Amino acid sequence: HVSGIYVIESKNYSGWIFGNENDKQWTQSLPMSGGRSKKVRFFNPIIQNKVHLRWLRKYLDIGVDFPVYSYIVFSDRCELKNITLSTTEHTVINRRLLPFRIRRNFEKVGSKLSTAEVDSFYERLYPLTQITEEQRALHIKTVEEKKRSLSSPAVKEIRKCPLCGGELVTRTVKKGERAGKHILGCSNFPSCRYIENLD
Repeated sequence: HVSGIYVIESKNYSGWIFGNENDKQWTQSLPMSGGRSKKVRFFNPIIQNKVHLRWLRKYLDIGVDFPVYSYIVFSDRCELKNITLSTTEHTVINRRLLPFRIRRNFEKVGSKLSTAEVDSFYERLYPLTQITEEQRALHIKTVEEKKRSLSSPAVKEIRKCPLCGGELVTRTVKKGERAGKHILGCSNFPSCRYIENLD
């Protein structure tokens, strides 16, 4: 669009959705008989879309200042109960609101690209959508395996800081040229500033 590139991660879920921008997993709560509910964990779609954004910027050779917008769009069959966003980089909405929110964004930011630039980006990206049935099946299989690994109980490996012995925890860099990247940092921060880059 002339206002920029919109990267949309679509989720066809029902039930209630709970999630925090910085958590690795979000929760889908489905009603069961007797007033009970079934809770299903799924990979944080914001983190998922961050990977898409990073790849897209690299593929198109565009910088961080280029207008790219992240939209996480859930089915109208679900209710977004408690979605906590710590930044304004991502929009999480139901599908019915998508056209309205894109129009509102366009009214706010105006035109950023010429029609020729829009056409040029389209011509570069369109061939990537032309995948074979085998590629599609492999992608679905990979996603299903990832879902199973997230839902199966696993022993969490606890790594220790080599400087002070504290537990190493995953964090997201908030500022600077590595903003959005993931690191392992010491849980004793700020007294210990040991980090390892993950990305």
